[in-house]
Amino acid sequence: MITYTIIADLLTIIYMVIFIFYLIGWLKIPEFKTTEKVFSTKVCVVIPARNEEENIAVVLNSLLQQNYSKDFFEIIIVDDFSEDKTASVVKDYLQSNIRLIEMKNFINDKLLSNKKKSIETAIENTGAELIVTTDADCLMNENWLSTLVEFYETTNCKMIVAPVLLN
Repeated sequence: MITYTIIADLLTIIYMVIFIFYLIGWLKIPEFKTTEKVFSTKVCVVIPARNEEENIAVVLNSLLQQNYSKDFFEIIIVDDFSEDKTASVVKDYLQSNIRLIEMKNFINDKLLSNKKKSIETAIENTGAELIVTTDADCLMNENWLSTLVEFYETTNCKMIVAPVLLN
């Protein structure tokens, strides 16, 4: 019994050391300062959604408030076999830069569909240079997209992972 306690204590200490190591690394990341830059990157915001009737209008309204030029970004909602009215709500928002992809038109068996396949399908159906994914239950401030694009254009990075603020 004592050996299990020692092993558990040792693993806890190792976990705490790793956590502190990552926390110190996170705190050392410099804050990215935005400017009033004009952007030229074509962006596609991909939102896979399954049974998000209650949330999808909120995220779409949030995206429509972006200060990024509507000529340079599109929104693709991928309805992944929703059993509610998600697709119907999205259809009320369709316009030149908002598209709906229904996975039932690509795959016959909903058991074969999943979030990764939804994102893959959206990527195959856009010509955008930068793909940004988010969930249907998220909110963004009006600078969200322009900040991501400015970071992308400034750093020439291959991937951006951003934190999520929980409310």
